[in-house]
Amino acid sequence: MKPRIITALFALGALMAVAGGVALATADTSPYRNALERRAPRCRAHYRRPHFTDYPALHRVMVPRRPTRMLVCRYARPNAKDPRALEGSGLISRGKPLHRVVRAYDALPKPSSGPISCPPDDGREITIRFDYRHRPNALLRQDVTGCRIGTNGHRNVTALNNRGRRLLRLLRKLSLSYRTG
Repeated sequence: MKPRIITALFALGALMAVAGGVALATADTSPYRNALERRAPRCRAHYRRPHFTDYPALHRVMVPRRPTRMLVCRYARPNAKDPRALEGSGLISRGKPLHRVVRAYDALPKPSSGPISCPPDDGREITIRFDYRHRPNALLRQDVTGCRIGTNGHRNVTALNNRGRRLLRLLRKLSLSYRTG
């Protein structure tokens, strides 16, 4: 009787070792995967200047292709009742809006190198965080008024043209999923 119990325990241990090895072999060991599986990202309650990431793709394009999601955070102007407070945010996980924003940013023109005339700037800003499965997150800061300069920390674009105005309307619409009181 004892040899059967020992054999059964040995077989069970071998089965568990094989199952553990298969689970370990199929696990994604990407260092960026952990960040995606954590809780959903949230916007800060008040605006703080973003700390931009640095990797080669951000020097070539505003937003690298194929993000898995984006977090849009819209902040109030500095002279508002609650200065620089979060006005709205939205988390977009997939679909046309996500890819439209990526394509729109990459199509915006660079700001003029000479003097330009800009509308009044009241200080409202939008920050956008793009998450990727196999690369670091990309962060953008977009001025909503004034010259409407957008930056990823390495490249600058302006949203003064019609394409830029459509992009800002889309970002405002995407950030209406959350509104503060």
